[in-house]
Amino acid sequence: MKWANPYMLRDHWLSQGKHNGEKAYGAETWENYGRDLGVLTEDGQPLDLLRLQEWKDNRDAAARAGEPFAAVPPALGWIQFIGDLIWEATPFHVDAWLNQWPAAAIRSRSRRRSSLFSFYEHAVREGIVPGNPVRPIRPGVSPGLPGRVKLTRRQAGMLRSAADRYADPRDRLLIYLLLAKLRPFQATGIWLERTFPEQHRVVSRIPVKGGGYAPEPWEWPAECVEALDAYVPDFRIVRPPYSSKEQGPLFTSRNGRQLDADKMPRVIVRQIAEMHVGLTEIAPRLTADGVALGPSPFEDDKTEPSA
Repeated sequence: MKWANPYMLRDHWLSQGKHNGEKAYGAETWENYGRDLGVLTEDGQPLDLLRLQEWKDNRDAAARAGEPFAAVPPALGWIQFIGDLIWEATPFHVDAWLNQWPAAAIRSRSRRRSSLFSFYEHAVREGIVPGNPVRPIRPGVSPGLPGRVKLTRRQAGMLRSAADRYADPRDRLLIYLLLAKLRPFQATGIWLERTFPEQHRVVSRIPVKGGGYAPEPWEWPAECVEALDAYVPDFRIVRPPYSSKEQGPLFTSRNGRQLDADKMPRVIVRQIAEMHVGLTEIAPRLTADGVALGPSPFEDDKTEPSA
């Protein structure tokens, strides 16, 4: 590939300018944008990765000495952050990169977003990528704003469709349970030994806030039962002593442990949503809670209240 080295494309982009291929960036913009994308040392080593390794060495040394270590890891430039996925980047990756600076001013965030947007616009013009993964990320807006994005009934159907087309069996089932209005801690809190196939239905004991379980078993929608059958037992990862074919958490990670309820459902929702053209714009701001609190495509059709 002509631009297999992303640093070469970065320098070509900075030399050519924003859009018209005629006017180059100024010295200050060149420095800021170049630093946002990533910097090499004089001998061609990725500077940010060297700094990260130094941070890890200092952290490990402090741990061995039994001393506190409060330093935060250094933020990585885009090229070093994304690595081999640079030509397969998604809005989720962009959002994660921007979130390395949680306390950054909106102006700084906007500049980083602008630098990456222009870089990928140049990559599109060069025929390297089919589209710009930065476009769905709104400039100047932090994804950490209060409130949850709730899906409309039509968007809930889109998410279900995206899960059917793009998700693996585990992630498809998780999204189905969220769409069935289970909160993330409830979905990831389902265990096989607390799930009971009955003659005409499947029920589970569902955890509730504050500890314990709901007094009445939760009945699985028929669509979710189909997704369950597609996941268990053929695709569910089992690693004794954390899980077995008959016992343990329904949703397991690669090591067979219970799937983290705080982070992974949100990650999975965003990854799947960004693959549907109708959800790309809101995907970086979606949460698993927001999906669970919205309308369910498994319920009978109801008229949505007007805004």
